[in-house]
Amino acid sequence: MLTKLIGNNTAKEVFITSSPFLLSLSNSQIPQEECRLSLEESDGFFCEYDQDWSRRKSLHYSQNEKNHVSNKRSSFFLDNWEPTIHCTFEQRLGISHGGKWACDIYKLQTNNSQIPLIYSFGSNGDFSFEESVKDILPNSEIHTFDKDLYTCPNEICTFHQAILGNGKKKGSKPLKRIINELHHHKRRIDILKVDIEGSEFDLFDDLFDSTKSTAESTNLPSSQSMPYIHQIFVEIHLPWNSGDEESLRAHNFFELFRHNNYAIFHKEANLVDCRSVFEDSRFSDETNTYYQLAVSILSSSESFTVKEVREADDILFIKGNEKLIGTFKGTLQEKHVLVNCSEIPITIYTPIDVNKDKLVIFFHGGGWVSCNCNTHQTIVNTLADATKTIWISVQYRLAPEHKYPIWLDDSCDVTRYIVENKVSYGVHQTAKIGVAGDSVGAQISASICHMVKNIDFQILVYGFFDVACRTPSHKEFSDPMYILTPALLEWFKLNAFRDAKDLTDHRVAVLLNKSFDTLPPCLFIVAELDPLRDDSYVYQKLLDKAGVKTEFLLVKGVLHDFLAFPGIYLNACTQAINAIQQFMSAL
Repeated sequence: MLTKLIGNNTAKEVFITSSPFLLSLSNSQIPQEECRLSLEESDGFFCEYDQDWSRRKSLHYSQNEKNHVSNKRSSFFLDNWEPTIHCTFEQRLGISHGGKWACDIYKLQTNNSQIPLIYSFGSNGDFSFEESVKDILPNSEIHTFDKDLYTCPNEICTFHQAILGNGKKKGSKPLKRIINELHHHKRRIDILKVDIEGSEFDLFDDLFDSTKSTAESTNLPSSQSMPYIHQIFVEIHLPWNSGDEESLRAHNFFELFRHNNYAIFHKEANLVDCRSVFEDSRFSDETNTYYQLAVSILSSSESFTVKEVREADDILFIKGNEKLIGTFKGTLQEKHVLVNCSEIPITIYTPIDVNKDKLVIFFHGGGWVSCNCNTHQTIVNTLADATKTIWISVQYRLAPEHKYPIWLDDSCDVTRYIVENKVSYGVHQTAKIGVAGDSVGAQISASICHMVKNIDFQILVYGFFDVACRTPSHKEFSDPMYILTPALLEWFKLNAFRDAKDLTDHRVAVLLNKSFDTLPPCLFIVAELDPLRDDSYVYQKLLDKAGVKTEFLLVKGVLHDFLAFPGIYLNACTQAINAIQQFMSAL
């Protein structure tokens, strides 16, 4: 759980009286022996008759869809410890797992007589928080700390290799000691960001035990006191199977802040940990691994920019496939195809001992907005190796800079050119040409088969064919645990298309086509736990009805995007690659 707190002694009574922690069992008129269930399950916060408590839980369970997946005790705790004040001008600083919410950070620029002082503990090499702060407060002094050694980019901060704690663990330093060493003991700390994977409890126990924070002075001479800390951003790590001891520790942690005149202004679930609370029991071990990585990088916010999405995707693909990067033994060539006065980059993968009887043109996913030939390089060269076939990856122009139909026209034009000039790409004149793609790349491939002649086969991997999002799986897998949320799909469409009319164009909405009988054989590869899963079932039925030869592989226990991460999904990708090999061999 990510909790942000802001200190403000001038209105502490208001903040405290609005706090949920003022509940006192001593004021309860219910005998404790008649409220044992609520006492146990609320960490001692509530004493209600067991019957009333059970009714409250049932109502909570029925109204909250995520609880239909898992009814673990932790899911109920996620709705406690709510913000006690409202910050009108709150803003997220940084992206993905490194992002944190701040309350009216612009006031530090206008109302602060000193240079804003920022402490950021636990970077793990992610400096997006620091970059966001520097953009807003260019004169700020930022100090970043981590147990591992990193370098602040573009001198936006000063990096310190240090372990933050209570000083009792080997190598750790109390915050007070760090502040004194940096000669900041007479300065106000405007922002303290803490993300130190479980050590936050010891840190603040020690900090508030030896400190009497006050707003009366920012120049406290006593060696027993510390400067006033204005805003604290802290990520709290509490395991899903917390027992009484862990729950009590969390309760005491929040009470510690309240007693030191801090009030919560923002809270959001830490998606890295909430997988353990809400995970679908069908998740494979590989999916669990992928999920942990994805939610540590991808933003949990519903507000993000194209730049943030692209940067996060780049990081995700690098980290997810880092063990396989550079392992391709064949040859890789980067060329361009000139279409409509624009040069479209392509990457040609030629494996060792290549067969020259087939060639595959690949279109990457990424919601028409993100990803590129580099992000999908690992899976494409893996497929080239496995099939002993030349694969060509196409970098069509992306939205929103190039909205529909540009990215589809690019793809069609490049395909036509390669088909007409296939010998120059290393195959025989009689070679069969296929198209393949994942996600929206599969949608592009399917559209190409309707518009470009002489395509001999198609490989469609968890394609986005129902752009209206009406198939049942879109509703079934709408929970954030499946990552590809309805909000994210809508964001992609808003960026990729000019208007709603584009979404009804049969060139992109392939399910709206009237004729399917001239299409080439098709292999569908589908992820079981994917909002787009049923899109493939619907499209396959249309092809089957038209007499088109189809094959279908449902990979169990995996999420959308699995094929693009062979570095994580070894078993799942092996299933898919074997199916592709068999499909192509039978052509």
